[in-house]
Amino acid sequence: MSLKQRLSDELDVCVNQSTGGLLLRAAHGALTMQVDLDSIETVGCMLKSITIESTDLADASIKRLHEISESLTKRISYLMEPLAEIECDDQRCTVQLRSNPPQQEGNRRAYYELLVQRGGLVTLTRYEKSNGAARTAVPAQLTREVLLRLVGDMEAALE
Repeated sequence: MSLKQRLSDELDVCVNQSTGGLLLRAAHGALTMQVDLDSIETVGCMLKSITIESTDLADASIKRLHEISESLTKRISYLMEPLAEIECDDQRCTVQLRSNPPQQEGNRRAYYELLVQRGGLVTLTRYEKSNGAARTAVPAQLTREVLLRLVGDMEAALE
C-alpha cells in the first residue's frame, strides 16, 4: 500500500479531531512519511509540514537531488504559487525550492519551501515573512485531495 493510500486511510480516521494537532506517520518500502497537521476536517486540513525520507537515497549525489527537484517542480504545479529552485548547497547536499513568485499582501510574503536533502529527505513547509521580521512557519490550508496528491507526487519523485 502506497504512502498516499496509507495517509488517506489515516485521514478518514482522524476527521474532525480537534486535538490541537495531529502527527501522522506511515512507511512503505524504503519510504517513511510524516505529515504534521494543525487540524483536519471532512474537506480540508491545515498542514504544518510533510516530510518523506527514502533510505534508498541515503548517499544520493547532488546530481540525483537536482533530478528529484526537477521532478518535483514539474509534478507539483497545483499549489497557490509555482515552485522553482532558488539555491543549491553542494557542501551540504541540499537543494532548496520556493514559491516563485511568493504570495504578497502589503509588506507580508507567504511562500512554500521544499528542501531536498542528502539522505533522501524531502520536506515541504509554508512560511510567512514581514519586512524587518524573521520568517515563521505557518499552516497551509489545503483540501484533502491536494494533500494526498502532494504526498503521491513526493513519493513518486523519490522512487
